Amino acid sequence: NVFPEAQTDRLLLSPDRAEATGVEILAQYRGRGPLSVTVSYALSKAEETMGVTALPGLRDQRHAVYTDLTYTPNTRWSFSAAWQYHTGWPITGVNFALVTLNNNSRSTVRSFGPTLGSRLPDYHRLDLRAARTLVTKHGVVKVFVDVFNAYDQANPIAYDYTTSSAGGVITVTKKPRNMLPILPTAGISWDL
Repeated sequence: NVFPEAQTDRLLLSPDRAEATGVEILAQYRGRGPLSVTVSYALSKAEETMGVTALPGLRDQRHAVYTDLTYTPNTRWSFSAAWQYHTGWPITGVNFALVTLNNNSRSTVRSFGPTLGSRLPDYHRLDLRAARTLVTKHGVVKVFVDVFNAYDQANPIAYDYTTSSAGGVITVTKKPRNMLPILPTAGISWDL
């Protein structure tokens, strides 16, 4: 959303205090051969306090894993794959109910669950890259091709809801609003 604050389901949260704690373990292998590997795991907690109420931070992710594998057979070529995973970010759940108005008509009413009391599904994606370096008498030219989210994982960042009612029964359809799908890109740089 270009202006998410203009939506009717937004509430300004102004924490008095915020704290993030965690630990990360990182292992790297960079031998003399063409292969290098990096693996990391982080256990963390982000929390914001408003008065006496403690809430998870908007990007609180308890568990995060990152792996990177790079194969460089020579000075001209490089191939890499990077995979990342983290537990779902906190969101506020939405509930819908039918209420009877004074004129006996029915209306759908939206209410919210505990602030940041639910979680999005876990996030993961794989990025791929191939790069070629060309040394010329006019400088170094680097060409690359990337594939962001190579297996096209649908990672929701929010949900959109539609409701309908018939015969006193409300039907709610929850549709995920996903982050970027598979995205191939290419680029070139020239260093003089």
